Amino acid sequence: MQLVQELNEVATTLGASLERLSSSRDRFGPAEATHWGEGLIAVRQGCDGNGYEVTIWAGEDIAAKGQTADLQEIVTTMLGRQADLPIRELCRRQEYLEPVGPEGQVEALWHLLIAHGEEYLHPVVTAVTSNPTLRALRPWLSHGVLHLIHPRDRIGSSRYGLAFYRSGDELFKLDVYDRGFGPAETLPSAIDRAAEAAGSW
Repeated sequence: MQLVQELNEVATTLGASLERLSSSRDRFGPAEATHWGEGLIAVRQGCDGNGYEVTIWAGEDIAAKGQTADLQEIVTTMLGRQADLPIRELCRRQEYLEPVGPEGQVEALWHLLIAHGEEYLHPVVTAVTSNPTLRALRPWLSHGVLHLIHPRDRIGSSRYGLAFYRSGDELFKLDVYDRGFGPAETLPSAIDRAAEAAGSW
């Protein structure tokens, strides 16, 4: 909430107003500030302790990201999106930002989960990311459940994907999209089956 207040104060000094600014979250977890302009901007404390990490969403994709300690840069970014400024132009004007293309999408999403994700997801995220086959998949959260989707597939129309549903304190049911749910099993067992399924995609 403090960052939201500070960003509003900076906007006021620039003679502007930030619409739909709050302390909220995006799909991947809580954020110090979120702003809805032309898409969502989420601002989180930098995981290295320096400044803030800014993530700009365009639908289900991360369109741009960057890190800065300058609140005026963050406010100017938000005002730009509020005015429908295209992502590439925004990145040109704000040097701390870089566009995220398809090739960087998976790693950018994993960073959010690993560095900023919900604590209850840490065990499954740690187990998944230690498996190279699964780490190459696109992570997605839906209703608190971790889904892994083939990077070429789109969210909501995925042919190749799977999800880890908790089924008790230390048990999971693996849902492979084209095969359905498996039995309740330990996380290492679910990871092995998930990697085997993904290896055939």
